[in-house]
Amino acid sequence: WRLLGPAALCLAVVAASFAGELSRRGRTWTWGAVLMLVLANASHAQPERYVDVYASEWTPDQIARRNVSATTSREFEPRWADSPATWTPRNVHVIDGRAQIVGLETTPQVWTLDVHATEPSLLEATLLYFPGWTVSGPHGPIAVEAAEGTGLIRFRVSAGEQRLRLSFERTPPTRLGTALSIVTLVLGLGLLLGIGRTKRLQRRTRSAAGEI
Repeated sequence: WRLLGPAALCLAVVAASFAGELSRRGRTWTWGAVLMLVLANASHAQPERYVDVYASEWTPDQIARRNVSATTSREFEPRWADSPATWTPRNVHVIDGRAQIVGLETTPQVWTLDVHATEPSLLEATLLYFPGWTVSGPHGPIAVEAAEGTGLIRFRVSAGEQRLRLSFERTPPTRLGTALSIVTLVLGLGLLLGIGRTKRLQRRTRSAAGEI
């Protein structure tokens, strides 16, 4: 469906060339061509079939359970996600070691969890790894890695009780892009103000010359 845009543009160019030819032949040819076009596509003026949609099947929980994707080929998923992860009711689970998640608060960009680990453990969050996701604990940043195959976020914690914070931060490329956008905006506004000032000065000069 992404090729529909270029196809529509090409068809418009072809139709415009035929329209010019039809206009020279008169209204009879024009209306005849329009009628043929409408009749040829009359079968597309109705839905092919109907689908029953139930709101209960499209809750966030059901979407996650059925692994529904909003894209055709999961093209918006990061390159580390070779295969979709299996649904699990737990947002964070222990891959290696002995640990317990005793508290969890989530927002789209920040997860805060309380961990009680009796030994160094490897945890996995049901979040797809992407540059910008960071994990920090009471002793500073914690290294983040992408799970092989699923691309989910994994990180190691030391033994003890600790509060961890998973957050999606701005990366250097996004900061650079924002800075360039601001600079471009300022330069554009300055250019517009300069052009406006130049035109005002030119009008004043012309009016002064006319008075002389």
